[in-house]
Amino acid sequence: MSGKQLHNGNARDNREGFPKSNLILHTGFLFWPVKSLEERSGWLCGLYASLPPSSHGELLAKGRLARKPHRRALRGEKVSDIKITDDEAQISFLWHENLGASLEAQRVLYETRELDQQRYLEPTALVYGDRAQAALMEFTNLQTGNTQQAIEFIEKFGEFDLLELSEDDPKFSSLPRDVRRFCNECLHPENRREHHDPFAVPLDQFWDTHKEIVGFWKLADFLAARNMDEVREECRRRRPTSHFTGAPDWLAVGKAILCADLSASLNLSSPRPPRLLLHERDGQFIALTLCPTVRSSLYVQLLTVVVSGKEHRQCLLCGDYFTARVEAQEYCTSKCQNIAKVRRSRAKKSKQEKRRRNDLLV
Repeated sequence: MSGKQLHNGNARDNREGFPKSNLILHTGFLFWPVKSLEERSGWLCGLYASLPPSSHGELLAKGRLARKPHRRALRGEKVSDIKITDDEAQISFLWHENLGASLEAQRVLYETRELDQQRYLEPTALVYGDRAQAALMEFTNLQTGNTQQAIEFIEKFGEFDLLELSEDDPKFSSLPRDVRRFCNECLHPENRREHHDPFAVPLDQFWDTHKEIVGFWKLADFLAARNMDEVREECRRRRPTSHFTGAPDWLAVGKAILCADLSASLNLSSPRPPRLLLHERDGQFIALTLCPTVRSSLYVQLLTVVVSGKEHRQCLLCGDYFTARVEAQEYCTSKCQNIAKVRRSRAKKSKQEKRRRNDLLV
């Protein structure tokens, strides 16, 4: 990505009078924690960590479930300070049982049933909002080919893609020998104290996704800046066998390619592509684009960035890209801002000291 700021191709269209939609699509993905990640023959192999269910009272105490019946809080008292009684837990349990009964129909989506189950698990299995945006920004800022950074990203955001390992899978025999050995060690309980389901992610697929996400963002950036030369080169790179005759409108061609390629990647980025759901949260209806994996959520979140016109900038100190909270923000974090401030102060003192020495020599 080039330039200090990352715009998007639709921002200019919106400013020229194209109406914006009032519908807000929230990007969410299912967080499946992993552990014991290690690199084997160009693959990242690991184990799924468990998402243990908690008792109803514990879920209420942790704020995972909203408290319905409880006595009125006294002056200066918080609801969280009110002790959860057995009666309150029982009433809440029956209330959620009725919610479960409402999903006992053939037309209910698998994803809707899955979301209903997630509310009873720890840690929170459904994540969206700032965390989905953070996943995109951190993924974009990874150093290509840095295996340790890939491991840290998956450990932080969970399962990257759907690739569970099973000896019965026809594709199992085509896996590298080290990956098959890892799988066998995990699937046979006698080899381990605990049984954990294994998974594996090919590193070349991980970095291909990284290259593609960054490439889409670059093209959107070039289109927003109306950088005709860069748009032309990017279009020819993405369509090496196509012939553009005459004097093409490269901005129009670039937008068509961005729409076509991002749409294809969005829908083919996983064995189970994202689903659009109506979801109830905190008493409100929201439109949720539910992604089964982090990988598919990256494309949806990038789509949101391109359409919304949010401005992204490059940190003047570390070079990472970030979403500006205020117009004047030039650094990704307060840490970078403080470091830059100290450096400017030291440079100023050094300059003053040098000028003082020169004055003494004169």
